[in-house]
Amino acid sequence: MAEGNAKFSKKEKARFFSIARASANECSAVFDVAKIAEIIDSKEKEKIKKLLYRIICMLLKLIV
Repeated sequence: MAEGNAKFSKKEKARFFSIARASANECSAVFDVAKIAEIIDSKEKEKIKKLLYRIICMLLKLIV
């Protein structure tokens, strides 16, 4: 995100924020795997997923 924020054009910024959003989505998938592998419990997974959802929503607002 810091790298994207340092860009000057809207198109460049949107590209970097889009990459950050994709990375947040990948993190969500990692937590799904961690739950299946029983590394984290359901309650913790839901807490993390809600936080990731908020982050993704914020990034979407930056992209538009």
